This record gives sequence, C-alpha cells and structure tokens, in this order.
Amino acid sequence: MHWFRQENQLYEHRDERGTVQVVDRDGRRELRFGNTIIQSAMSLASPDVLALDYNRAMLAGFLFAPQARRVLQ
Repeated sequence: MHWFRQENQLYEHRDERGTVQVVDRDGRRELRFGNTIIQSAMSLASPDVLALDYNRAMLAGFLFAPQARRVLQ
C-alpha cells in the first residue's frame, strides 16, 4: 500500500527519452525513471549501506575475488 507513504520529490526532468525522478521516501533517496519502480536507492541515515537487495546480490561476487581489478556484470 505505497499510496500512504510520504515522499518528497527533489528532482524531475522530462524529455523525449522519458522522465528521471529523485525522491526521498521512507528514509531513503531513490532514483526512478518515470514510475514507481526504483532503479537505485540509498539510506539517508547510513549512505554507505546498500539499500536494495539486488545491489547486495550483484556485489556478492567480490566475496570470491576480493582483489579484482575489473568487473563485468
């Protein structure tokens, strides 16, 4: 029921390619591309902690190659 959540829109830009939005919501800053689907997010209280599960999963490969100089995902 995300319609009850308070959000503060910080930035919006529209052009022929679509819409980019940056909003603060539920203690996070989110990047969205013209809809409610979150592309990326960060915690405002702990900006060095990954806020989304898929970001943590993407970086899990570094557990197996912590000295990697290049990464292709």
